[in-house]
Amino acid sequence: MAQGDIFGNGVVEVAPGTTCDFKPDTDREAVVHNYAVSGTDGMKWQLEFYDSAASKSMLLVDDSSVVLQTNLYLHCKPTAYYRIKCISGTILVHYDGVITK
Repeated sequence: MAQGDIFGNGVVEVAPGTTCDFKPDTDREAVVHNYAVSGTDGMKWQLEFYDSAASKSMLLVDDSSVVLQTNLYLHCKPTAYYRIKCISGTILVHYDGVITK
């Protein structure tokens, strides 16, 4: 991936107890502008900011509804990034942005 390339994924299925990480390649940084979450009845998910160097996370969103968030500026690097965690049900996640470095 080069600076200016699109950063993101297609639609990813995330099972309970697992995450979809908004994490760029080792030597890159990115900004996520949009994300969407949908899923099955009984779904519950969380958006976290995760610092892998400190092994700590901050809970930012705790939700059980279908969501489309746009026009964001979520700065991500390999050691500090955002992630969607599935708590229950099965969720579908999509995100996109741009490689900045």
